[in-house]
Amino acid sequence: MCVLFLILAPLVGQTDLAPRGETTAAEIRALVTQLSSDRFLDRERAAHALWSAGQAAIEPLQLLVRRGGDREAVARAEELLELLRYGVTPDTPPELRQQVEQFRKGNRAVRQQVLQEVHDRGDLELMVRLIGSVQPEAEQDAVLQAAEPLLVGAVRREMFQGNWGRAESLLETVSRTERGRRHWLAFHLARGTLPAQLQTWLAKPADTPGRAVTLSLLQRANGNLEESLKWAKLANDPFLVDSLLIELERWEELSDRGEITVAPSALSTTEQFGFMSLIHQWAGRPERQREVVEKALAMAKGTNGNEQFAAIEVVLVNERQQEGLALLKANSALKAFFLYSNRSQYAEALELAEVAEPTEQACAARLRRTVEAIREGGKDRTDLAMAIELALLADSLGWKKLSDETFDSLGEVAKDASLRYTVLSGMVRSGRRAMAFRHAESTRFRTTLFGDRSTEATIWMEVLRGLDPEAPLEQIWQRIDDALEGRGEAPEWLDWESLERTARGRPAGDLWWTMALAAAARADTARADRYFRGATDKNYLAAWRDYGDFLREQKQCAAAAEAYARSAKNKLSAADTYLAGACWKRAGEVKRGEELCELGLLLPLGEGHREMGAELSDREETEGALEAWRRDLRTLAPRDTDHFNAALQLGDALAEQDAATSARMWRRQLLNIMKGGVTFTSTVSYLRLPCMILRQDARVAVARGDLEQAKRCLARCAALMPHRITVPEELVPELRRAGHAELSDWLYEVYREQMQQAVDKYPHCALLLNNFAWMAARCHRDLEAAKGHSQRAVSLEPDSATYLDTLAEIEYRLGSRDEALRLMRKCLELDPKEPHFRRQLQRFEANRKADE
Repeated sequence: MCVLFLILAPLVGQTDLAPRGETTAAEIRALVTQLSSDRFLDRERAAHALWSAGQAAIEPLQLLVRRGGDREAVARAEELLELLRYGVTPDTPPELRQQVEQFRKGNRAVRQQVLQEVHDRGDLELMVRLIGSVQPEAEQDAVLQAAEPLLVGAVRREMFQGNWGRAESLLETVSRTERGRRHWLAFHLARGTLPAQLQTWLAKPADTPGRAVTLSLLQRANGNLEESLKWAKLANDPFLVDSLLIELERWEELSDRGEITVAPSALSTTEQFGFMSLIHQWAGRPERQREVVEKALAMAKGTNGNEQFAAIEVVLVNERQQEGLALLKANSALKAFFLYSNRSQYAEALELAEVAEPTEQACAARLRRTVEAIREGGKDRTDLAMAIELALLADSLGWKKLSDETFDSLGEVAKDASLRYTVLSGMVRSGRRAMAFRHAESTRFRTTLFGDRSTEATIWMEVLRGLDPEAPLEQIWQRIDDALEGRGEAPEWLDWESLERTARGRPAGDLWWTMALAAAARADTARADRYFRGATDKNYLAAWRDYGDFLREQKQCAAAAEAYARSAKNKLSAADTYLAGACWKRAGEVKRGEELCELGLLLPLGEGHREMGAELSDREETEGALEAWRRDLRTLAPRDTDHFNAALQLGDALAEQDAATSARMWRRQLLNIMKGGVTFTSTVSYLRLPCMILRQDARVAVARGDLEQAKRCLARCAALMPHRITVPEELVPELRRAGHAELSDWLYEVYREQMQQAVDKYPHCALLLNNFAWMAARCHRDLEAAKGHSQRAVSLEPDSATYLDTLAEIEYRLGSRDEALRLMRKCLELDPKEPHFRRQLQRFEANRKADE
């Protein structure tokens, strides 16, 4: 190509060689013949004219190459085909030709750089041509794999601008990669064109590469799981077959297979134990289940490290919690401590933490030893983590002063950066945010620790109030206004220089944004609105979404839609696009709103719906959240972690309205945890998730009239987590309403006895007292006794809004409506942003009006 490129380049612009209108097919054939002319100038002119003819010259030139003949003519034809394949024409600017040459000759890194430059320039057609020009096909696939994120980003921009044809064309290019095919499926699912694509692939010849797998995935995305399974079997893809059998819950068939594939590489023996134990359990084959769990137990005793923990996972999820805990103690004292604590087995937890006896004095001695060791430069992070968990347990046992002193001391002595961050995080987890802020001496810790900017803003307000407690609130706000707007000098107590350091590296509008969040948290809507405007006026783009949230709460739907739309435009955010549409619908612009909601659901394509669903769920856009998660389940690869996480979130969202579906989703996530490299962040989840599945299975059994099966499921729940009161809280009233009073009474009594034993054993544990009282209140049983437990919990922790909420609920049910309202208003004073407290207050007020 180099020789011809250099020869042809100077000819561009010569009038006698310029093309004169569209070249006909006959003229092109004549020009191809002239490539073999005896005269050099004729050969040059013919080559240039064929070059100018563009795509129309490709077929005749290919024919010449295949036929062979004059070697120079064939060489010229091959070089011309190369130019045309890369999209280089006589009108191509020199700098573009240079990029094409770099791409043609370069290695993968150079090619990736050229594609990035072409992408940044917005020349997507050239980008696609460059990728398509690479030979051989294996090398083209490698280039496409590397360019896939650029192409998908371009697809999203085209969709956002409404260029659906260009978006679809780009997706056809990228659909050869695994991730690209996922995006392609999601696009056609959302656009309603999936059936047409299905028919197109059905019409392809049987020997088309990837036909069976593609048809399996198309059928799956289209909701036809049985057809999908048929094509997966034809493709001889065991991973896809096993994944579809799991989705179909064909447990007996999976049980008979004896071994399953759920990852591209083979599972370890321990991982197979995990899968098969659960599959045998759900297939109703307890003997096979028991045999596999016994093998896992033996392996857990004979191994160590990750393999041992994987075996312990198998034991725990199969409801052998005591054996699992015994093994866990040897594997990780910290993990075992956390699990014992969550089962309210506090004596066992204290023993693991090397507390000599279950008393406050012994616990204090243990914590003092840790503080002194850290002061002297000793103790590792694991021991510190245990001390923090121990301090949190001290909170639960009513030893709050000890816990306060411990955290304060740890904050003073932990100078090492990683240890200090661990301590500060523990303070935040325990609700000691003001203490954490006080100990966060460096601005780095302030910005890292309080990643939730709303929390950071609220803390700033508390600190500012604390620095001048006698000053009226309006005066403090005025000082903040002065500092923000540069009027005069900031007062010494404000430490504005420190606040500016906190925002180092951020735009100036960040300070306005932080204070806007603080004002919103204080329900000062006028000031919050003014501060948000200040942040957005300074082009602080991150503020637009929070401004949208704020305006949405104020019922200013059109303004909220505009704010969300600005945020969406800045970030191509799917959630913000959907939120803008939802707000437009509330503002009365239904068609405009529906289009934006549809676009929002499409923008993630084959990834990102999980995060979008969570963001919508947080804002009570339930319909959009459910649809987002469902799309992930239909288009994500079955082995993709986001697929399982979407199942978990969908299961959570449907827990109250569709027990069968939520149990199915949770089973899928539980199987996922059996894979290598995937673990629960909290060990208690190894018991909590099976408990959640059993609760839903009990509901399904009740619905079909099998009360004995429901009772067996609920008994297993109570054994797994004796003090998980959500089970009786939800099901005791539900069963009574359904006319199953005997089962309802039995369930309440099982948990009441277990809670009573725990409270008798730990009479100063505010958490247990509160939970016992809340369970009784929600079940509308033993209200006077519940009131006593609740009052005791409040006396132990008088500033806990959660415990006051329980007492308010009991007072309300006992008929003390005024007292319930007073307590509920106090809850909102302590935590004004908690939606549950607002709903409770509205409920109490509405019922008092009804009484009157």
